[in-house]
Amino acid sequence: MPAWALAMSAIFLGASIPTAQSSGWFITLSGAAGGVLGGIVLGAVTGLVAVRLRPWVDEDRWSLDGEVCAVTGANSGIGREVALGLARLGGTIVLLVRRPAEGERVRRSILAAHPHADVSVVACDLSDVRSIRRAADEILARWPKLGVLVHNAGAAFPQRTLTADGIEATLAIDAVGPFLLTSLLQRALEAGRARIVMLTGVSHRQGILDTDDLHFARRPYGLLEANNQAQQARWMFISELARRAPRLTAVAVHPGAVLTESPARLPLAGRAVIHTVARLAFVRPEVGAIPVLRLAAHPYIPEITGRFVERFRVQQDVADKELARRFWAACAAMTSSCRRCAMSLNISERRIDDVTVLTLAGRLVLDDGDAALRERVGALVGEGRSQIVLNVHDLTYMDSCGIGVLVDLYHSLRQRGGHLKLVCPSDRCRRVLALTHLLTVFDPYESEDAALRSFGVPALTTV
Repeated sequence: MPAWALAMSAIFLGASIPTAQSSGWFITLSGAAGGVLGGIVLGAVTGLVAVRLRPWVDEDRWSLDGEVCAVTGANSGIGREVALGLARLGGTIVLLVRRPAEGERVRRSILAAHPHADVSVVACDLSDVRSIRRAADEILARWPKLGVLVHNAGAAFPQRTLTADGIEATLAIDAVGPFLLTSLLQRALEAGRARIVMLTGVSHRQGILDTDDLHFARRPYGLLEANNQAQQARWMFISELARRAPRLTAVAVHPGAVLTESPARLPLAGRAVIHTVARLAFVRPEVGAIPVLRLAAHPYIPEITGRFVERFRVQQDVADKELARRFWAACAAMTSSCRRCAMSLNISERRIDDVTVLTLAGRLVLDDGDAALRERVGALVGEGRSQIVLNVHDLTYMDSCGIGVLVDLYHSLRQRGGHLKLVCPSDRCRRVLALTHLLTVFDPYESEDAALRSFGVPALTTV
């Protein structure tokens, strides 16, 4: 805003100097001089921001030393500037790009500016499930901990287009691909207590996310409709991720109107408007990257996980929780992202009087695993058995999504007049609960006997 104020002051100053008696050439010259001076002022301030990223990014006090930072769509626009800014702050940069040659060009440009930067290129086509899996495997093999993941990549298609996996292309690149990538990298992200920043347009407020027709098979397709749906999908994904993964910081951010290569895909009339009458509303990519860098690197970021930020201000947007859950489930179904994990969760069941004891063994992770548990509990409730003892002693691993399903089941049963009692006998198990904040929800029992007695069951008599 100060830059705009100075620029406009210079323009108005140039326009106010002539009087009614001034000659035509003097009025013209004065107005032109004011415009030139205003442009110089605006360009100087914008240039200063672009070069030093100050005062909004403090390179002297903020540090990402030792943090691995992955950026999608890092070959151009905001993604390239975000990668450069993260490298300035000392981060180890992973450029996730569809075309490795373009990523290599960006890598060389970053190294030219910062010779000691650690920058790698990983091929990742967010429209291709197999490419995402290969990229995730490579990242996990090289970097066991991730500190920052920036979902910048996006696309728009004037005609309805389906990917090789049968997913509408805008949705695939903007939301389904990021869902799968985040899911596959979740262990590394949680190990680094990562920040996940999703670039999301304010057009998510106009989006209609139809989980029954995500691919526009029955609805009329339009570029704006598909884009608005994808933006809302990005917002729903971040909201649900924040709910399921309390150890991560997940934020959606609208960086403002940024002059990137995206407008090149618009019709001629749209491009003409952007480059003429609407040009003043747009900023260059290096300026648009600043809100993203603040969320990724600010050492004292507030508790804003699951929130929507417009430039630098947290907005009051509230995601539809049920829609977010449905979209998450749809993404899991489209990508089959955790089918292997589902096979590693074993649920055994015993019925003791009016109480059902479920013993979990193996790994409780992400959607297919937690879906199995949800389905089992849902079936019990449908039979009228809403007093459940859940023994988690034999679980070998439980990620944040597994934690989320336990909390969901607890509250769901309470709303239906039922109860879920958790059995966690070992100190190791209790330490896991403490680290994941589950002790704020559950008061776990040390044995099944103790949990059963709380339901008034005097003895273990299996029926």
